[in-house]
Amino acid sequence: MESPERARLEAFFRQITTRFPAGEHVTTLIITHLLSERPTFLRAMAATSTVGAVLPKPRSVDQPTLEKV
Repeated sequence: MESPERARLEAFFRQITTRFPAGEHVTTLIITHLLSERPTFLRAMAATSTVGAVLPKPRSVDQPTLEKV
């Protein structure tokens, strides 16, 4: 993903996680399309919860992203 787009997504998720913090300890199970922009989303989720597992949707897995995650 290009860095201007990544910066925009990171700013968006930072705004959301700051505005809506988790009130107590939360563990999440994330089922998602695992595409090139998802690491930004997953970092935001990890900032507000303990990520217990990430389950990629089987028909939408970008291999380089899977290796990162």
